[in-house]
Amino acid sequence: RWHHTKADGSPYPKEECPIYGAYNDGLVHRGNDEIFWRKDEKSFPARYTSTPILDDRGTLSGAVVTFQDITEMKQMAARLLEEAKLAEVTRVLGDIGHDIKNMLMPVLSGADLLKDELDEQFPTLIQEKAKGAETSYANSLDLIRMIVTNARRIQDRVREIADAVKGVTSPPHFTPCRPGDIVNGVFDTLRTYAAEKGITLLADRLDALPVIDADERRLFNAFYNLINNAIPEVPRGGSVTVSGSPGGDGKTVELTVADTGRGMPPEVRDRLFTAQAISTKKEGTGLGTKIVKDAIDLHHGHITVESEEGRGTFFHIVLPVTQTVSSHVRPENP
Repeated sequence: RWHHTKADGSPYPKEECPIYGAYNDGLVHRGNDEIFWRKDEKSFPARYTSTPILDDRGTLSGAVVTFQDITEMKQMAARLLEEAKLAEVTRVLGDIGHDIKNMLMPVLSGADLLKDELDEQFPTLIQEKAKGAETSYANSLDLIRMIVTNARRIQDRVREIADAVKGVTSPPHFTPCRPGDIVNGVFDTLRTYAAEKGITLLADRLDALPVIDADERRLFNAFYNLINNAIPEVPRGGSVTVSGSPGGDGKTVELTVADTGRGMPPEVRDRLFTAQAISTKKEGTGLGTKIVKDAIDLHHGHITVESEEGRGTFFHIVLPVTQTVSSHVRPENP
């Protein structure tokens, strides 16, 4: 009994079986995708030919079945399909990345021209002691810096998303970094967005962390994704806090991203850093959590999550202080 059950688990009546049909009607029957069963009750996909057997008098006396296990063939077809999809996604991302790069150029050029204009006009106003000129000049320069920094980070983000979709990453570039500086950079980028939502961004004990070897761009993107994803989940008046402490062994640092939001249901939380991750956002892709996990793995660290509905979410990150591939001299801690 090797053809008794359909792929969906329902019985396969012999009167419907095309293989048995050769014994009934004397015709050759072929199939390209059937389910056969081994003695151990494990199934496999097969293609087959069922040929009737005639005796010397031309009377139908049986049938012979030849078949081929097509498991590897189907797996290869599935891989080719996924590769074709990935190639198309990669092509589209390449087009989008090229367009974004072109659209950002006038933003960056315009910011440079604006700075030149401010540098030309404001010193005169400050010298003439125009009211508020010095403060306005400083604020304007800060805003220009924010525009330029974030325009360049958008370019980096496009590359990071493309890497995540392709399942490949460029080699890490580890340099001495202060975790607090990276988190503060994320806060500077998201502060206006958080303020519009009525959310407070808080840092706790980050100044006490030692300098670590890190790929600043990837670590920035990891914290950006965690904090940016948390903000819309937190009710107005709530907060997102990043806290840190040196590891007990002196070889690691421990960071926590905690929010006072609505939390995650178990089915979302338990799949968060797996290939089956799902997004609860209307237009979410699930790529954000992959970028986070890839960045932490690249640093030979690990990340875990605690979350209950109605009680907020806590991401716990452990990173090594030193990366063996780093070839840079580490500065002294203050």
